[in-house]
Amino acid sequence: GFPIGGEISSVYNDIGEVRASLYNGSYLTREPALTSADNANGKYYNLTNSTVDTNLWFNNLSAGVYTYVVSAEAVSHYIDASGKLATSSVDVFVENKQYSNMFINIVSFGFKHGIPVDSDLVFDVRFMPNPYYVDELRGKTGNDKVVQDFVMNSEISREFVKKLTDMVKFLIPNYIAEGKNQLVISIGCTGGHHRSVTIVNKLFDQLKECEEYGIKITHRDIDR
Repeated sequence: GFPIGGEISSVYNDIGEVRASLYNGSYLTREPALTSADNANGKYYNLTNSTVDTNLWFNNLSAGVYTYVVSAEAVSHYIDASGKLATSSVDVFVENKQYSNMFINIVSFGFKHGIPVDSDLVFDVRFMPNPYYVDELRGKTGNDKVVQDFVMNSEISREFVKKLTDMVKFLIPNYIAEGKNQLVISIGCTGGHHRSVTIVNKLFDQLKECEEYGIKITHRDIDR
C-alpha cells in the first residue's frame, strides 16, 4: 500500500464518512480503480494506519500513474455547502514509487449563495451573456450544450477562457514549487447554474490532460 498520515478534524461533532480512493491517472470524473471507506462519527479521524488506508491494496494494479484522494464528509450543514471537510491527493507511480502532490478542484458557484470558503482563486463571470433571460435556457444548466454555446458565442467569453487557462497553467508549477498541494479555483455567476458551470467545464477541458496533478470539478449550487 501507500501509507498516509495526519488527522481530519472538525470543530463540530459531525465527521461522517471518510473515504480514500485511487483513480487511474488524473481523471477524477471516472470511477476509482480502488476505494475504501470508514465512519468517523465524531470530531476527529486519524488517518495513520486507519481502515481507509490499510484496506487499499495496490498488488493487483498495473504499473502507471494513479491519483490517491482522501476526503471526508460532514453529516450536518455547518461546514459549507459542499459538505466537504478536507480533501487531499497524491499521484502514485506504482512502478517506481515517485510522487506528486497537487490536487485541483474547480468549483462553480452562485454569488447569492456565498463564495466557497476554501477558495484560493475566485473569478466573477457575471459580465458574460446570461442564459437566465432566455426562456428556453432558463431551466437548463451549463452542463447542457445549448447553454454552453450561448455563453461561448461571445468573443468576451472565449477570450476570458483563453486568458484564464494561460494564467492557471502559469500558476500551477509555481504553486507546486512553493510546496502547495491543493488549489481551489472558484468561478461564480449569480445563481451558479449557467455561466459559472459553463466556464468551469471549459477550464476543466483545458487542464484535464495533464498528468502532473489531479483535477476534478464541483458544481456546488447547480441544484439549488
